[in-house]
Amino acid sequence: MRQALINKRKEMKMTQKETSELIGVSLRMYQYLEQGKREGKGWIWDRISKTFATDQSILRQIVRK
Repeated sequence: MRQALINKRKEMKMTQKETSELIGVSLRMYQYLEQGKREGKGWIWDRISKTFATDQSILRQIVRK
């Protein structure tokens, strides 16, 4: 899981669907990004980091449980 990404989205009071539409990816792709199942292209992380005003290196970190 990418907990920082999930936390930022929830902090912004956005759903996964809203976030995926805003950054221009499918809902499934965004879900995979949050789950750490997909790495994602650089442009996706650029858009996410701009949307959440957070460095993408923080958002990309995968936390293993």
